[in-house]
Amino acid sequence: MDKRHLMDKVLVFSPKKSTRLMYVLEYFSSVLELHFCHTDNFEVFRNATDIRVNYSAISFENVLQILPVELLFENDIHSQKIACSEWHNLPCFFVTNKKNNDIPFDVFAATFYLITRYEEYLTIDFDEHGRFSHKRSLAFQNGFLQRPIADLWAFELLKLLNPDHKIERKFEFLPTIDVDNFYKYRRKGLFGSMFLFAKALLKVDFADAKTRLKVLLRKQEDPFFNFDDILDLHCDFDLVPRFFFHVGGCGRFDKKVLFPMHSKRYNNAIRQIAQVAHVGIHPSYNAAFSEGNFWNEKKRLEKIVGRNVCRNRFHFLRFQLPESYRMLVKYGIKSDYSMLYANELGFRAGTSLPFMFFDLKENKKSSLKIYPTAIMDTTLLKKMHLGIDNLSNLANEMMSDVIKTKGVFVTLFHNEHLANNFILDFYKKMLKTHVDKNV
Repeated sequence: MDKRHLMDKVLVFSPKKSTRLMYVLEYFSSVLELHFCHTDNFEVFRNATDIRVNYSAISFENVLQILPVELLFENDIHSQKIACSEWHNLPCFFVTNKKNNDIPFDVFAATFYLITRYEEYLTIDFDEHGRFSHKRSLAFQNGFLQRPIADLWAFELLKLLNPDHKIERKFEFLPTIDVDNFYKYRRKGLFGSMFLFAKALLKVDFADAKTRLKVLLRKQEDPFFNFDDILDLHCDFDLVPRFFFHVGGCGRFDKKVLFPMHSKRYNNAIRQIAQVAHVGIHPSYNAAFSEGNFWNEKKRLEKIVGRNVCRNRFHFLRFQLPESYRMLVKYGIKSDYSMLYANELGFRAGTSLPFMFFDLKENKKSSLKIYPTAIMDTTLLKKMHLGIDNLSNLANEMMSDVIKTKGVFVTLFHNEHLANNFILDFYKKMLKTHVDKNV
């Protein structure tokens, strides 16, 4: 340990030590760039000159106290009694002592509950795609899903521990691009193209029919094959997005082109992008719950790019805990970007910062790093009725909290949706806001 960490040590006293407690102390160490360490020795703690936190019901004079609930000292998973309250103008839960003006709730347990996605282990009622619904989440039900609440708690705790401590980490804007459909008009087959062309004419959508014809006659590029435009757009803002490629088959919830695995042009585009940006696997709909399919698609992408693929984002955000993340670990995935809801913006795990996945059933930290994602274009399209200005204001409010906590603002946009003027305008506005806030 270097001198800086020795100077910035936070000694946490608890008569009991647990894997869960040590995990959440690691999280706070990472967020606040302080070294949170544990002791169960009464005398050592009482005589220590470090910053101290008393995580017990034992009384110490002039020491910050957090009364614990039992969550971090349990090994099982069961329904928790939760009622929300308020602390420093922030929602909180696991309240233990309302008379404690410093910290009236167990901030360690509440943080653990959110970042481990404890509540997702308690449901057997998933949506039609096998996903945990945002409507069942504590954050959505209590109106704080759009805030990185665990990070905000940590920063409030820092004010009590050492308000002069400077965090060296910088705010990061991290754009990611999912590529599900690389053609809008091409590779539909002769009869498919004729049918869709006729359908456009019957709908009196002459603009679509005209564009389709130009693309098929190779007089115009297909609007979804816009990878150069996407790279150029981000280059203008000094950003390099991370790409997640779908290399599985076609289907109802997958690609809408024929023989997608045999497109040399698509594979060449992936290779070129892999030379300038990080790429990851975007497994097909069925591969989310099929180890065999996932492995085959991962190997297919690795063959295309010529190197190991260690990043993942589930297609349709279709995953369940802990099985899906265990599969990623088993097949060599090091980081996942699926931690968001399909139908609502916000911070699903209560944090914007990357964290290591904790498997509650095995009660241990894994080797998989989770990158929470805050905003997805598909969700924005469902909220178009609110208007671009209102959506931009919401995104800016979310980004402001992340800037305040020096977090990572991860966005998810699709190449096909960046061909949509509404989404493209929103995205450009958000990119400009990011630049303006970093000047």
